[in-house]
Amino acid sequence: MPPTDLPSHRTNNLEEPLYSVWAVVLATFLGSPLAGGVLLSMNCRRLSQPRAIRDVFLWTGMLTLGSLLLSRLIPQEQRMLEALLVGLQVFVMYFLATRLQGRAIALHVQQGGELASYWSAIAIGIVCGIVLLWVLVGLGLVAAPGGVMEGEGPQDLL
Repeated sequence: MPPTDLPSHRTNNLEEPLYSVWAVVLATFLGSPLAGGVLLSMNCRRLSQPRAIRDVFLWTGMLTLGSLLLSRLIPQEQRMLEALLVGLQVFVMYFLATRLQGRAIALHVQQGGELASYWSAIAIGIVCGIVLLWVLVGLGLVAAPGGVMEGEGPQDLL
């Protein structure tokens, strides 16, 4: 990104680290677009942009919901399309993170600010993925992983 694309004002808080665009992409890959949205919203708070948090969750929520709906349309025989769907989610979140916060993150680093740990992005991604899975299983939209097969009772598992 050329330096001329950077905003001319200073970021408000150089002490708090920001998540990089790649950390957002990693969390999205591991959890869902909502996981990437969590990191973007944390950046919004650290950049003193509290009104943008609602928009971030609106966009990432719509992307997650759309991806879930599209995945339901994929036939069992064509599981490779699910990998393409994950790739599409990651690409859209990369674009969204770059568009919304790329300049601010670059300026933050240029002014001596630090980036947040990738380990915390990994943890947030995994936790968001697990929570989303629990919600989907709880709503009956997804079968529980390793759950009891139809027609089998608890006595058949012994």
